[in-house]
Amino acid sequence: MKKIAAIFTLLPAIAIAPHLASAQASSCPANTVEISREVVTNGDEQTTRLHCRRIDRLTPNELSNLGAGALANLSPEDRKRVDFLRGLQSTNMRDRDQPLDAPITNDVGDRSAYNYFKVIEQFQVEKSPRYAEDSETYCNIFAEDVTRAMNAPLPQMVVNDMVDWLKENRATSGWKRVDERMAQQMAKEGHPSIAIAANVTPSNHGHVAVIRPASEGDNRGAAITQAGASNIDATHIEYLPAFSDPAQLQPIQYWYHE
Repeated sequence: MKKIAAIFTLLPAIAIAPHLASAQASSCPANTVEISREVVTNGDEQTTRLHCRRIDRLTPNELSNLGAGALANLSPEDRKRVDFLRGLQSTNMRDRDQPLDAPITNDVGDRSAYNYFKVIEQFQVEKSPRYAEDSETYCNIFAEDVTRAMNAPLPQMVVNDMVDWLKENRATSGWKRVDERMAQQMAKEGHPSIAIAANVTPSNHGHVAVIRPASEGDNRGAAITQAGASNIDATHIEYLPAFSDPAQLQPIQYWYHE
């Protein structure tokens, strides 16, 4: 897995008047969060300095150690971003079972390949502990997170059950079954699209991957991003042997959402 950069640049510290330091909490600029504060003495005067970090540059340790005061001073939008990044860092099963409220979305009426890419990339599938394999794999969690951010949520269930759900709810869920070429075309137009296959053994797990915007008809198969035994940001169906192994999985189904 890629290593998270460990060197960051602090934004300029914010000096707070002495009488305000204890009376009320000051806050960092938008898109940043307080990671520490210090009292600086200069003769008879004291000032409190906040050390602020850009939210998108917080280390995992900084995310987990943010104080209640720092969180309380965030705008709703910045708090949402912090909570989202914290969710990506958690490997607690209870947290994995909770859907993430992603800050970047690609909603009906605003579909585009550009928005689709932004939605996928914010989940950082290759380095987010939320999707890292342990005794289990989490292809379904990743697919559920991405499709929820696109207002086309897949249900929270194992893949074999998800295949049945798609079949039973196609008339009302907005999901439509198509061939591989059409699924790739729909993804290129910004529509949520997936490749999914049930396991041949009902008690075992199948596999689901998110189709990425790309040109249809590629001889390597649909472009995908996935979690699983391997967490891969960008690859093609051809490079995932398990997806085409008839001893493991049933034939791949392709679906897209309006």
